[in-house]
Amino acid sequence: MSDEPFEVSNGAPGDADGVAPDAERPSGSEPSVAPEPPAEFGAVLAPLRRRYASWLGLDDAGVSRDRDENPDRIRALQLLLRLERGGAPSHRRALELSATACALLCLDPRSAPGGAWHEEVAAYCGGHIRKVGRRARGAAWAVTADLPGLTLTAPGRLDRTTATGDDRPADAAQAAHEGAPAGAGGRGAATDEGDGLDRRDGGRAEADGTQVRALVPGLVAQLDRRIAKLQVGGTDLPRDTDPASDPLDPLAATPPTATDALTPPDRGPVLRLHLPAGSGLTTGKLMAQTGHAGMIAAALAAGDDPGLLRRWWEAGCPAVAVEVDEAEWSRLRARLADPAAAWRDHRLAAVRDAGFTEVEPGTTTVVARLG
Repeated sequence: MSDEPFEVSNGAPGDADGVAPDAERPSGSEPSVAPEPPAEFGAVLAPLRRRYASWLGLDDAGVSRDRDENPDRIRALQLLLRLERGGAPSHRRALELSATACALLCLDPRSAPGGAWHEEVAAYCGGHIRKVGRRARGAAWAVTADLPGLTLTAPGRLDRTTATGDDRPADAAQAAHEGAPAGAGGRGAATDEGDGLDRRDGGRAEADGTQVRALVPGLVAQLDRRIAKLQVGGTDLPRDTDPASDPLDPLAATPPTATDALTPPDRGPVLRLHLPAGSGLTTGKLMAQTGHAGMIAAALAAGDDPGLLRRWWEAGCPAVAVEVDEAEWSRLRARLADPAAAWRDHRLAAVRDAGFTEVEPGTTTVVARLG
């Protein structure tokens, strides 16, 4: 999470699954009222909510058995990290944007019943929520801009020192709800190709910025060739500053514990992503894990705390990633011995990996708290 709102782009103008509205708000204007959530808000996530507790209750052998499925029916959500030569995207921001993007995609009106994305998103949420982290640069990144999904952009550290105004990504949420480029609201550079880029720099990513693109999930067997050619393995970035020790981060004063209040005064809810220090997992793998966390948090809140979900959605579904030491990780895991109670009492949720890559089946990779 940054002091300056990230930008959201929605599909591409003229794309059948990501059509921009006929008119955008005038540059510099602000919406007069908060956006209304779509009808049946979060309904597409109901199968994931029903599956969550039983998944955590499986033993490791059960996880291995459960992950087997017909190869022709495997669905996955693709998470793309823009990694240009000479660029410096942030590892932490990539994880945060992945969580935010996956939540926003599932809560987008186009994912609701009757929406252009609903059929694919509903089928995905009804099974294993596989995610694949990939990297792209240059033309390979540009050609994916017209695929249905969302692109999020976070500024780099140098940009954060010059941020002004409210640091909640309100226009990002508004853009996601309305289907307009985030820059239309005057809080970022307007875009003209629907991919979240500032065209004043010729389409290059800012050297200290981070861009993540979450694409509408689909059958792996029918994966678009523009995505299939992108590299998966080895997507890794240097570890950067933990927000708990970063004086520029809006949540810097909040210790990364399971019990401390996470929402400072006058700030909307935040999803805190607790990661075990020294896990050795790559950035690409962790992007998938935090993406799971964003979806799970949205699914659980949709079921029993729609007010919390709406406030988080109105804030832009922000997330902040923190690494915790072994003692704190053990305390968080202990709270999740009863998954239902952990969510009910502490708004804690866990991500347990199927173990296809980098970790053993059943490994808990993220403990998230929404509040």
